[in-house]
Amino acid sequence: MLQPMAIPHPFPYQGSKRGLARHILAHFPPDVDCLIEPFCGSGAVSLAAAAHRLAKRFWLNDLNEPLMVLWEEILQRPNELSKGYERLWTAQHPDKRAFFRSIRDEFNAAHRPHHLLYLLARIVKGSVRYSAEGLFNQSADNRRAGMRPILMQRQILGVHALLAGKTTLSAVDFRKVVAEAAKEDVIYMDPPYQGTSFVRDQQVLERAELCRVCRRAASHERPGAFVHGELRRENRRKKSRQAASKLAFPHAPAHSRWPLEPSHALGRPVRDRRIAVSFAGFSRAFER
Repeated sequence: MLQPMAIPHPFPYQGSKRGLARHILAHFPPDVDCLIEPFCGSGAVSLAAAAHRLAKRFWLNDLNEPLMVLWEEILQRPNELSKGYERLWTAQHPDKRAFFRSIRDEFNAAHRPHHLLYLLARIVKGSVRYSAEGLFNQSADNRRAGMRPILMQRQILGVHALLAGKTTLSAVDFRKVVAEAAKEDVIYMDPPYQGTSFVRDQQVLERAELCRVCRRAASHERPGAFVHGELRRENRRKKSRQAASKLAFPHAPAHSRWPLEPSHALGRPVRDRRIAVSFAGFSRAFER
């Protein structure tokens, strides 16, 4: 099992596997060329893999295009992004509530990356939410001012150091990303699920569709390895850490086939949580 280590993360994001990343990474095959996240969000697994030097290259994808523009700023213009965030963070006092609403309106009009970073730092539980019209409509957690600028800069520069120069960014349908995987690559998929409020990209997937895509990709001449992670009903941070520490991942060899049922965590029931992990051979693992 990989040892815990401090890994930079520039913004909170609901569903992030930050607390579980090292447990997931323990099942990666050796000599990964490119780690691909078709539903990257905050990129927690890629950041952890980069910190532990488990992959040579990375591909972050998400249909939320403003999010990927923010990722581009982190990797290409980290200092400018940090300064933009500092200006917003400082200007929000003394009326944080009204200021948040004004920045939310400006973001919906222009999609500036430092506006999105500020919103992510302030929203309730890191829960990104869009209206049916595609407008960011999540409320602020008015008990918090968001991450302090000096700490935000430290996080952004840390992420930049881990991923800049070896990361591809895109905002396309996940099927296109999966189809590009090579034999030496690993695809980590943690898609949005039914019941979430994320409306902008509508990448809420039926399990049957996810399995169909994985079967088709695994049947190609150069299939990449697959890791599909799923974690439902996140609890508070403390409970999440406790649950993560109790997950008994079997130490299976790379490219093993785990035909797990979705109601089980690694072959055994776990109340309120489920996780499925699979490598190459998805075609067999998801046969009906």
